[in-house]
Amino acid sequence: MMLRQRVILLATALLVIANTSWAQHTAQVGDQRYVKQDSQWYALDPNGVEWEIVPGYVEIKFSSAASASQKESVRRNAGLVRTQRTKNSLGYERYAYDTSRDPVEVLQIIYQNASVEKAILNTRIRFLGSANDTFYAEQWYLPRTGVQSAWDVTTGSSSVTIAVIDVGIDHGHEDLEANMWQNPNEIPGDGIDNDNDFVWFGSPLIDDIYGWNFLDGDNDPRPGPADAHGTAWAGIVSATRNNGKGVAGVAGGENGVGPNLVSLRTLYALEVGDAIEYCWRKGVDVISMSFKADDQGGGIAAQLDSAYAHGVVLVAAAGNSGGLPRPFNQVSFPEA
Repeated sequence: MMLRQRVILLATALLVIANTSWAQHTAQVGDQRYVKQDSQWYALDPNGVEWEIVPGYVEIKFSSAASASQKESVRRNAGLVRTQRTKNSLGYERYAYDTSRDPVEVLQIIYQNASVEKAILNTRIRFLGSANDTFYAEQWYLPRTGVQSAWDVTTGSSSVTIAVIDVGIDHGHEDLEANMWQNPNEIPGDGIDNDNDFVWFGSPLIDDIYGWNFLDGDNDPRPGPADAHGTAWAGIVSATRNNGKGVAGVAGGENGVGPNLVSLRTLYALEVGDAIEYCWRKGVDVISMSFKADDQGGGIAAQLDSAYAHGVVLVAAAGNSGGLPRPFNQVSFPEA
């Protein structure tokens, strides 16, 4: 065989191999693109940002004409289990599946049924602006943002409730415990959903005294051992002022008379909408969000609209894009 022919054949073989490899690692399911890298699937948003897929849950929106038998067929064929969660405001139903399964393969099976309008895999959210300020003198942002002048008017009020949607707050922290919210409609330790959260949430939230752990589905919204972001962020918001400890929160009040902090532990996008709904139904005044999330189904945006309609002040981090490809001067929440 001539050298030229060998080169052409080799180039052709490499091209086939490259194309085969790429095909094996990308997928288009419905209107969503996915890419697989080192055994990990990622959802690609319109900006090309990769959002890590977390196996275990999927939300499905069926057509209005879908019958019970069609839904059961989807559930059975895809190996799904309907969770206790009711439909969200956009009509999505949440299902669980074995975390050992390939999430994109599960999604492909779901879309084989014509009654499915859209299905959404769970993605990990990205937290922003991790703060490590330890002493007041190092809190450079206070004078720069004019907070010290604001303290001449008010240092914070205990009549205000601020929910921090993050990885959780250490509610026993010496600089935060005086300002932690305690659910006035729950009786601690009785094992009963006293304020009937199940009526709107689809499952009872038993003894949600300090908030709720949407990550693990329990009433302990404290962070994991390596999750400092939520506690640090809560300190910026409402660490007690003039107590000789830690830092001074922007609205930390004096000697524990500051805004009440609600701890909501999340890590994945499907939980964020739940946490926002919790806030506006509980009458929270302010929601603090220092993260970005992939909102494929629009559920987070819909819950933000509901919260705003109920008079909740929505606060999101700005100026720290966490390496995501968007200029600092552009609004990017809840989508990257």
